Amino acid sequence: MNKILLPAAVALLVSTQFAIADKLPKSAVPLTATELSALYKGNSTNWKHSNAFFAADGTYLIIGKNQKWYGDGRWTVKGNKLCASMSWNTIDKKEGGKANDCWTWYKSGKKYLTHWEGNTGRTDGYYDGEIKKLSKGDKVTKKYKQFAGK
Repeated sequence: MNKILLPAAVALLVSTQFAIADKLPKSAVPLTATELSALYKGNSTNWKHSNAFFAADGTYLIIGKNQKWYGDGRWTVKGNKLCASMSWNTIDKKEGGKANDCWTWYKSGKKYLTHWEGNTGRTDGYYDGEIKKLSKGDKVTKKYKQFAGK
């Protein structure tokens, strides 16, 4: 794969698919850093092309569902924005690089609305399906260690 295109491909693999892409309702309020941290701390994601684990100590592990790449780094929360920074490699270690993804979170009634930074400049890029992709516990580390040879 072209080394210039691979970082963009990784960003797309890390990104989520949209359940609903809409404008942010006027009733939406930003989540607090405490609320947002609680959603991710010690939990895993089940995104379309990858799975990630957000450890309580700030460690971030991610694996491609195609079993061709993996990454590790840190996740942080500031206000209602969660960011994950990572270094990634292909399984054969022929390609690698760095990537960063951020999501901003709001709540409107019972709905949790998320905006992925890849939609910067879009006022209709809010979606409500991200919370359904989170699950309790670590569903990534074992496979990550296999991929990374650790």
